[in-house]
Amino acid sequence: MFSTAAVAEAILRYCRTTDASVTSGYRTELHNGALKGSVPDSPHTRGLAADVVYDHPGVATTRETFASDLGLEIVHESDHDHLQPKGWKDGAR
Repeated sequence: MFSTAAVAEAILRYCRTTDASVTSGYRTELHNGALKGSVPDSPHTRGLAADVVYDHPGVATTRETFASDLGLEIVHESDHDHLQPKGWKDGAR
């Protein structure tokens, strides 16, 4: 089980350290379903994910290591990174 408070704290620490800004966080199921490429049981609909962009280019492997240390994993999208709890699978509770 993933705690929304723990994930939110990890995302905040990640953003502060990597100079990242959250562009998407919690989404309703209706909004999530309207987005191209979204998955039906997205962690966004549970407050367990964030999409981020960076103020400065950085080394992706360093970011991935830091995210992992915080209990997060990064999914690289074309124009942003998606953060979610490590081990998240669609429908995970």
